Amino acid sequence: DVYIPWWDWRSRVSHTEGVPRAFAQQTVNGQPNPLAKAHISVPNANPPTERDTRRFPGDPSELPTSSQVTFALSLSDYGDFSDELEGIHDSIHVWVGGIGGDMAAVPFAAWDPIFWSHHCMIDRLWWLWQLRHGINNIPSELLDQELSPFPFTVRRVLNVHELGYDYAGTVSM
Repeated sequence: DVYIPWWDWRSRVSHTEGVPRAFAQQTVNGQPNPLAKAHISVPNANPPTERDTRRFPGDPSELPTSSQVTFALSLSDYGDFSDELEGIHDSIHVWVGGIGGDMAAVPFAAWDPIFWSHHCMIDRLWWLWQLRHGINNIPSELLDQELSPFPFTVRRVLNVHELGYDYAGTVSM
């Protein structure tokens, strides 16, 4: 009964405003906005970390475009698509984090609330690619690879319906 919205960073609004308002506003109705930042508490890290997440987003015009996403989705070879999607994925982490921001730092990226909506968009694109091209060209040696620390293999997580969720508007982009 939980919904995670995807952040469509290729949208016109994103290319104008950058970080969505829901994640950018520091307060909502006079209260701290839990989507604007989160508290990182890792006392056993070296060095220990106790602070709020930070973002230093880039220029909104540098976000991935619809044409980049359309190109990625047009690639029928799994390896080519995977490489292209990974490049788009990584660019968002760097764009949001900027220099010194947490989305650009692997140990802290998932602490930033926007991480989840970004990854939801990546997962949605992966699903749209599957709807368009199927899964028969995924290298067979990957299918039984374990996704540690989770008790799943790649084969087990390919179908969002089998995982109990779906995406609204899953027509081709």
